[in-house]
Amino acid sequence: MQFKEKPIVIERCFTFGAEHQALILRVAKHLAGRSNQIAMI
Repeated sequence: MQFKEKPIVIERCFTFGAEHQALILRVAKHLAGRSNQIAMI
């Protein structure tokens, strides 16, 4: 996974809709997981 294409991936996910929303949540939780309990969605 390339961090340079992060915004593009997020935009694409939003374009797809709720189908990829779970993926975004997983990525967000994974990234926030390093910051303790910041992402309690």
